[in-house]
Amino acid sequence: MKDREFVQRVRQHAPSSLLPVVARYGAEFADPKKYQNPDTAIYAPWVLAEVARVSLVYGNEFRSKPATDNDLRACCAAYQALSDPELGQKTPEALGHFLLRMGGQQLTFQQSYSNDLSRTVALLEQTTPGRTPEIATPGWPQRLLGCSLREYVGTAILLYAGALKNQGRFDLRWLTEPQAEEVAREIPASTLRRVIEDNYTADTDQIKAMQQAAEQKTGVPEAQYRRFGFNPLSGKPAVAGITDELLIPVPAYLLRKASPLGIYYAGIDCWGGKFATDLGYLFEAYVGRQLKLLPDAVVLPEIAYGPDKAKLSVDWFVIFDDCVLLVEVKSTRPTETVRLAGSGLEAALGKVLKNAVKQLNTSASMICNHMTGFEGIPDDRPLIGLVVTMEPFHTVDAPFTRSYLPQCDIPFRVCSAYELEHLVTVSDTSVGRLLRDHFQDQSKEGWSVESALTGHVGVPNSVLVKAWETYPWKHEQPGS
Repeated sequence: MKDREFVQRVRQHAPSSLLPVVARYGAEFADPKKYQNPDTAIYAPWVLAEVARVSLVYGNEFRSKPATDNDLRACCAAYQALSDPELGQKTPEALGHFLLRMGGQQLTFQQSYSNDLSRTVALLEQTTPGRTPEIATPGWPQRLLGCSLREYVGTAILLYAGALKNQGRFDLRWLTEPQAEEVAREIPASTLRRVIEDNYTADTDQIKAMQQAAEQKTGVPEAQYRRFGFNPLSGKPAVAGITDELLIPVPAYLLRKASPLGIYYAGIDCWGGKFATDLGYLFEAYVGRQLKLLPDAVVLPEIAYGPDKAKLSVDWFVIFDDCVLLVEVKSTRPTETVRLAGSGLEAALGKVLKNAVKQLNTSASMICNHMTGFEGIPDDRPLIGLVVTMEPFHTVDAPFTRSYLPQCDIPFRVCSAYELEHLVTVSDTSVGRLLRDHFQDQSKEGWSVESALTGHVGVPNSVLVKAWETYPWKHEQPGS
């Protein structure tokens, strides 16, 4: 099916008729266990998100046909039938590009939201950066969001729970009703309403303006790949003005909005690159906090070397009995070009990850050659590497994607914060031995770090637990 046919099918219904149906199904199928069934996969969140986006951005109210459950199913089926022109050409890299697009779109919805939400406070409030920030100074969340991080995340949890319990709807009037008194004891109703309206809500005109601004900034994707581009609901997940209540077509977007990724984009919009730099310092320190949870390892920070100590090694060295792990931290996330697997993919990946690989090579060479300053790093055991990114680069370790990166002199993987948070909690074997064996196994070339964790037992991540305990309504912890 062509994209224009999918758009035409969605546009048969007025947004005021279709969006409430989408929101109802979004709430019903928010749990991955429900949409992973082949019979209901048609209602996966990325499918509903695109149906909602098309209706809001391209639809209009001059349609008389009311939307039914069967109509939504037809719209979702049209989405599922969309073709991928590159895959059809059967070029050597076509499958790799297809998987990269699919992974970036779908796998993000299937990771633990509790990790993302806990990371917000663990990273942005409970971590001390190694360098003095310029923008992220005391009080910055209030200046950016109009509230504390606790209130910001707590509001997202409340909206999420409310949407799931009320068929994808949330009525702001509920906040002042007697049954909401317990809620208001945690966060005042006036604060909740303000945070919801300022940070999480947009009307149809605002949604359209967000779409237009994104396209002016990054360009308009080729029609058949439009669905992989920016969706304004990821920035404003609650839609106002269609009904008397807020409609939440994709509840998962609320939780992504409250994650470090959502706050990153808000900070960039407000303060630009200086905020990204500050976040980079925080993330380096945060990765160190996670690594120090390893019970059988010595964790050492970066080494300044050279005549004026002006050069820096990788960010962290983790010394195990079985190996030495070199860790380079990159506070980065997939760009639009990476998500679309477009013609500039090689340059885009190289821009964010090439220097990380080079840093692994340089630091490994310094260790092996016994250079001054590196005497404390053992050279009598295998060296392996991790490039830790703030957000997942799905399938980046696969051969078709790895070919875009420089050759690395030691076995390595690209690993997201989410994967690292699980890796450091493995308790039934040494993480060093686990990684060494996984990286050196030729039959597992291109397999992710997450795949190495299958079948292993872990303990709770104390860094994330400490952060989660600061939130209201902890009992409403979202699942996967």
